[in-house]
Amino acid sequence: MKPDPRGSHGRAGASLALALVLAACSADRPRPEAAVVVVEPALPSVLAPRLTSPPLGEIVLPDLPKRATAPAADRPAEPIGVRIGLAGDLAAVTWPCCTPGLAVELASERLLIEGAFEVVPESPGKGGFHHRLQVAALRDEEAATDLARRLAAATGQSAEAHYDPSVDLYRVRVGRFASRAEAEALKKRGIPGLAAGFLVAEPALGQEDVGLLLRQGSEVRRVGGRRLVLVPPEGQALTWQGQRYRGRLVVHLNPRGSLNVVNELPLEGYLRGVVPKELGPEAYPRLEALKAQAVAARTYTLRNLGLFELEGYDLCATPRCQVYGGLDVEHPLSDRAVAETVDQVLIFDGRPIESFYTASCGGHTEDVRVVFPNKRAAYLHAVPCVEAGEVRLGGSQRPGALFPAGLAEAVEAAESRGQLQRQELIYLSRRSGGLVVLDQGIETRLALPAKVATFRRDGGRLVAGELRLAAGDRLVALRSGAQLLALLQEQEAAAFPRDRAASLRLWTRTKTEGELAARVSDRFPGFPFRGFEVLERGVSGRVGKLRLLGFGGKSEVVTGLEVRFLLDLPETLFTVERDKGGRGRHSWVFKGQGWGHGVGLCQTGAFSMAGRGASYRDILAHYYRSAQLARVRRS
Repeated sequence: MKPDPRGSHGRAGASLALALVLAACSADRPRPEAAVVVVEPALPSVLAPRLTSPPLGEIVLPDLPKRATAPAADRPAEPIGVRIGLAGDLAAVTWPCCTPGLAVELASERLLIEGAFEVVPESPGKGGFHHRLQVAALRDEEAATDLARRLAAATGQSAEAHYDPSVDLYRVRVGRFASRAEAEALKKRGIPGLAAGFLVAEPALGQEDVGLLLRQGSEVRRVGGRRLVLVPPEGQALTWQGQRYRGRLVVHLNPRGSLNVVNELPLEGYLRGVVPKELGPEAYPRLEALKAQAVAARTYTLRNLGLFELEGYDLCATPRCQVYGGLDVEHPLSDRAVAETVDQVLIFDGRPIESFYTASCGGHTEDVRVVFPNKRAAYLHAVPCVEAGEVRLGGSQRPGALFPAGLAEAVEAAESRGQLQRQELIYLSRRSGGLVVLDQGIETRLALPAKVATFRRDGGRLVAGELRLAAGDRLVALRSGAQLLALLQEQEAAAFPRDRAASLRLWTRTKTEGELAARVSDRFPGFPFRGFEVLERGVSGRVGKLRLLGFGGKSEVVTGLEVRFLLDLPETLFTVERDKGGRGRHSWVFKGQGWGHGVGLCQTGAFSMAGRGASYRDILAHYYRSAQLARVRRS
């Protein structure tokens, strides 16, 4: 609560009369009681018109790579550059005719290329090939890594999982054999999971003396090392598989002897191709929501630089990282969101946060540990979301009966004279007998009198009437001493659009016993699947732990996001029923809500908050508790 700058004098007149008028509307009201739970301070935010946004602090990130991100003729190199994996494990990269002015950047020269050309790995020659079994392609990294570990233990051979950006999956491969016969022998050993695998050959690359071959017609030129850089003509973009990209493209020789295609460009240019893919400005045309998305995407990028370092890039262009569409998806509104938040990031303990975001949270986000069991973060706690819908409060009687004529004007006048204390809050949810609110970053239960006077803004005026509250809305409690006299909703009534983003994404999926058994077998080869049971749910109701049940008393436990991928569902916020069909054909019916993983910023929730008057700071403060907004200092 804010202190009264006018002190206590002058309250025996008008303020007392006003208190009596309000008390008459709700006699014998109990005094408010607040059960307070302390959390860490929230992101500075515009909670109400009286407050101002504090200036941004600065953060220096000395460990950021200062890469040359674009040719000097195109634009000055920026301190922060990013490398985005567009495709992986290619046998060759071909470039059609013709791109006038296209150049290949070599160690000591720049070579102009006219006509079509091809890049291939240099023949392994000395090293020959490794023959391997590819046994699975899974969406979840931890599941793929665990499967590789299990197969290594079962076979006594090396096994690992690697990410393929071309298909957005982790490929699991086992063994390294000098001949196909040895690999085939492993496949026939009867170890669960190997029989369905297929053989692949990987060049046995040495640590030194690797290279690429640039072929154009009958001419062949060797390029030493693992990288070949394609530089566009001045002021132009490069086109790869029908899409244009800023910056330059790199053909990178990966550890398996095949080729990855990487887009290297400045961070802010990259974000121009991310924001419209993650929150489309045509479908979600609200600037403040797009600005929140831009800050979240920029923060995620800086937090995860070097995530795929051995593959020659930082991030992928798929939902595994952030969806990136290059230059062709850029849009004026999302460009503006990126420009107006340039260099802004969310930090905690002096470094960028893990700014997860999800398409639709189904009404409530989840604690990060439930969905990502190995992660803990103070700023990724479960919070209510505007997607849960509105709660109506007060105004149940006609205004003349509950609110005497001129009451709104009296309240406004008394507040302006300092005769009422103003407590600025953020509404979260409603509970029996009260509201859950944020009061200066502290989560608090606000007890309500039996009949509380309620006011809202309408055309700039304060009017008595029903409040329509949704998570993240700005709310003001007006008090006289300890007594709660009235609640005021700061948003204009006209700022409550009925848009599709405010509705829950309800879905139903039916999985047959055979379908689930096949998916379980991919993850746990040989497991005799007969059913499953939910062991744990999070605050929002999301399934955090699942036990797979097998014949013979066998079982396996699946946790977090892997539950969603294993069951092939849009979300882990679901209920399930067993449908016993005829002739023993059993199936499971899943009914759920939300879309994604449910952690961090809810994209459709951010859109709805923006429609209710929230700024991008309000949105970020709501979803990333205790994070701070800062600006990256450029060197």
